[in-house]
Amino acid sequence: MILILYLLPTETNEKNNLDMNEEIDLILETTKEAMQDSVAHLEKSLLNIRAGKASPQMLGSVFVDYYGSQTPFGAGGQCKYP
Repeated sequence: MILILYLLPTETNEKNNLDMNEEIDLILETTKEAMQDSVAHLEKSLLNIRAGKASPQMLGSVFVDYYGSQTPFGAGGQCKYP
C-alpha cells in the first residue's frame, strides 16, 4: 500500500518557508563575511612575501618598544628603501 500525502499551501507552511528563507539568508551572510575576512587575511599575508626587492609593507607586523609601549614600526618613524 502506497500512501501519498499532498501538502496544501497553508499559513503555517508559508511561515515555515519564510523562517527557512531568513535562516538561509543569515547563513549566506555569515559565510560571505567569513570568506571576505579570509581573503583580507590572505592579501595581508601576501604583502610579506619578498619577490625581488624589499618593501616597507614587509615591516607592517613588526612592533618596537617606543617610550615603554609596543608600537607598530611605521608609527614611530619612517622606512625608506632605494
